[in-house]
Amino acid sequence: MPFPINHNLLIQARTILSHRTGLLWIVGASGSGKSTVCRALAERFGLSVFDMDAHIYGDWHARFDPIRHPVNRAWAGVENGLGWLLDMSWAEFDAFNRAALPEYLDLLAQDLAFCGAQPIR
Repeated sequence: MPFPINHNLLIQARTILSHRTGLLWIVGASGSGKSTVCRALAERFGLSVFDMDAHIYGDWHARFDPIRHPVNRAWAGVENGLGWLLDMSWAEFDAFNRAALPEYLDLLAQDLAFCGAQPIR
């Protein structure tokens, strides 16, 4: 399965995200405590938290545009998304993730540019 990376989306997202001050990224493996740490920091310092998983697996599904987000649109359009991903070879799954990331960043940049971060609470 070919999953082309849209470098234009990366450039556009970088332009928007690089102008945001105070934007912090917390990354880690599943179950490593990212959400717990974010909630604690939000409560302690009054920060807003943008939970990427909640958007990727939630409301962004309706916003995956077939032209702008074809990789995620393909994934969201199958009946069993998890099964579709699990049936891929490691190389296909890796290619999917590399191509999906710019599409996620595009939607994140749109949300932060126009709507502001939504608290996780």
